[in-house]
Amino acid sequence: MWFRRRLKLSGPNGATADGAGTDFVRYLEGILPATAATAAIRARLRRLKALPPAERDKGLPALYLLIERAVAGAGDDAAQARAALRRTVAKRFAPLLRLPDFALILAPVRRQEVLLCRRLIAGVIEHALALPETADDDFLRALATWIEAVPDAAPPPPFDFGYVPPTRDSEWVALFFRLARELYQDLKTKLGEASARSFFERSYNGVSAQYASLETFPVVVNLLPETLLDSEKIGKLSRSQIQKVLLRKVAELNDFNGQLRLQYDEIDRVRRELVAARDELERRVAERTAELRAANRQLLNEIAERQKAEEELRAAKDAADIANRAKSEFLANMSHELRTPLNAIIGFADIMRKGIRGPLSNPDYQAYVEDIHASGEHLLSIINEILDMAKVEAGKIELHETETDVSAALEAAIRLVRPRAEESGIEIRVADTPDLPLLYADDRLLRQIFLNLLSNAVKFTSAGGTATVEIEVEASGGLAVRIRDTGIGIAPEDLPKALAPFGQVDSALSRKQGGTGLGLPLAKCFTELHGGELALESEIGVGTTATVRFPASRVLRPGEVDPRQNQGQNRGNIVAFAKTAPR
Repeated sequence: MWFRRRLKLSGPNGATADGAGTDFVRYLEGILPATAATAAIRARLRRLKALPPAERDKGLPALYLLIERAVAGAGDDAAQARAALRRTVAKRFAPLLRLPDFALILAPVRRQEVLLCRRLIAGVIEHALALPETADDDFLRALATWIEAVPDAAPPPPFDFGYVPPTRDSEWVALFFRLARELYQDLKTKLGEASARSFFERSYNGVSAQYASLETFPVVVNLLPETLLDSEKIGKLSRSQIQKVLLRKVAELNDFNGQLRLQYDEIDRVRRELVAARDELERRVAERTAELRAANRQLLNEIAERQKAEEELRAAKDAADIANRAKSEFLANMSHELRTPLNAIIGFADIMRKGIRGPLSNPDYQAYVEDIHASGEHLLSIINEILDMAKVEAGKIELHETETDVSAALEAAIRLVRPRAEESGIEIRVADTPDLPLLYADDRLLRQIFLNLLSNAVKFTSAGGTATVEIEVEASGGLAVRIRDTGIGIAPEDLPKALAPFGQVDSALSRKQGGTGLGLPLAKCFTELHGGELALESEIGVGTTATVRFPASRVLRPGEVDPRQNQGQNRGNIVAFAKTAPR
């Protein structure tokens, strides 16, 4: 064939790309068929020869492709002729392969597709980076560096969509297809659809101007987003190129159809599972509904019974509340009624025992008067406790708070208890605690708390025993007062009873000593009115420790003023007694 004879035309192997370019032009003139159709190409060759080497090399690849098409079209087998020509050029003009354009043109088909894809994407990135708003886009710059390195190297890409380093050219092409679509979406999001279309169009036009005549050029067409593929671009392709584009689209449709088929099969499988699950659920719902109806009937019966019981309890509670109020009012009224004559008895007995109106003639009368006075004082203290308890239960206790010296309140209580302690042979010890802070409290109720606790300690301690008083500022900032005795003690299960109003622990000594059982409950109540707590620790035969704790908010350091200075802030507080309390 004629083109085979022409390809064997002798010509030197150039040592450099420039030298090879000059010889290559002469070579092309020798193989170009002398026909009217190639006259324009010959004219371009003559003009190309007159250009400087740099400009000549720039226009040489496109002109070579025109000559290659003319040479291949003149023979019987165009594909065979094109392949033979490229082998001859690559062999005789090897330095041309150093030029990127010729390296692409003379590359194997698969590698040629990879390089064309890279050219298109690199052009898109170059146009995008030319804009001022993308000058600092790290992703585009990193992507440009990555595109420049591949496929000869495979550095880590600046994107992440399941990237696996390709090992074959076909895998590189598939990767570039995905990358082109991701890049288009990225540019569309950042710069708008018009800019993204413009970058792809301009890059496509640049690649098309150089390589549109390559049989592998359809890979560039397929790389474009679907919105950019129009009839104008298709119309410029050769028949074989159009066939490749269509085959690629058909393959994509087949892949898409295959994915749809798989999705349909999966949806159908899920549908069947859902139908089975629905039937099973309906069966279980029917069973559960029957169970719930039966349970509902039973529950309605139970609710009716409970409502009836609640009504009965409410009626009983209302009756108990009425009775409790009547009791409290009765106790308060009776206490007032008893105090008036009792004060008269105590007053007149005191006059008689002191002999203010003259001495008693009979010594027995003096003893009787002493007994009358002591009994009256004892009865008055019991009435006062009952009256205080009635006030507590009615919520009428008021706090008159001042800056109170705890040591002074304790000393006052000890003075009242000491005569009885000495009479019973009991020693009262007070631990030395210097620099105690003041307490913001009701002084009268504070003294009553200490008096009740000390009275209990002395009352239930045998001769030779001790009652020890300790005061400390705790780590939390609160103040604790402990009164520890060596008395008979209380069993743990009896502690709640001892703290309940009128509760008395059954023992020989408690029966001997008597009392109303209100001392500890009142102490607990008065402590809680101050926001504190009363705790009991006791052991039979060892003794009892009563600890009164006041919160840090009531402890005043020297020079400190309580921020709440609001007299009567706890006025009318109601203290609800549990059915438990100390002795």
